[in-house]
Order: sequence, then structure tokens, then C-alpha cells
Amino acid sequence: MAGSIPFFHVPPIRNGLQGVIVLQNHIDYNGRYNHGGVLMIKETTAVNFRQNLGEMLNLVQYRHDSVLINKDGKPVAALVDVRLFARIRRMQSRFDALCQRIESGYSSVPESVGTNEIEEAVVRERMRSRIPDAKS
Repeated sequence: MAGSIPFFHVPPIRNGLQGVIVLQNHIDYNGRYNHGGVLMIKETTAVNFRQNLGEMLNLVQYRHDSVLINKDGKPVAALVDVRLFARIRRMQSRFDALCQRIESGYSSVPESVGTNEIEEAVVRERMRSRIPDAKS
């Protein structure tokens, strides 16, 4: 997905939960394209999470929200719907397979040659992106 995902914070919810609404424009859990759906990402502390585990599970299971768990003010874990987790795992597997294909394709190329090729491609792309499109 190009660009960042737009989101905004909402006032604290009961039991110390802080909500974040993420405006989505993606493929939903059932493989359908979702135009601007809303996904709630709730933030909470580890202590509140432990004290309200049942409520957190219900939010994830029935509303398909996600819960970001903070410890000492830093995110340390997330509770997500099992379908989203399965999708993440599939994407990770595909990414790993792609990395292996790239690695095997470049196994005979010396590291310095590969590094130079990457650096040249980055320079070309940066130059290309600075030049305004002639059609505009």
C-alpha cells in the first residue's frame, strides 16, 4: 500500500482503553475490496489488558478490533483477530519465499557487484522521481 494509513485518535474508552481509528482501503478479511472501512485499534497498558482480558477478547472476536498493548509507554504486543493473524502469516510466508528466490538468483554475484547495482538503481530512481512528468 502506497503512503501511510490515515488514522486519528479518539477520546479514552472505558477501563483505560485509548482508541485509534484506522481508515482502511484494502482487501477485507473475506478477500473483498473494502472502500474506506473503519478498523478500531485500541491501545491499553499491560496492566489494564491483564485486568480486562475477557473484554479485550470480545472486542477482537466479535468486533474484529485490534488491541495494542503498551508497557512503560511503548508498544510491546498486539491482540488481533485470528483471520487477520492467518493473513499476516500467509504474507510472511510469501515474503520469505520471495527473499529466498532473490537470494538464490544473486548467489553467484559478488556482494560488491550487487551492492553497486542496488546503489545505482537507487540513484536512478531518485533522479527519475525529481523530474516532473512531461504529460502534466
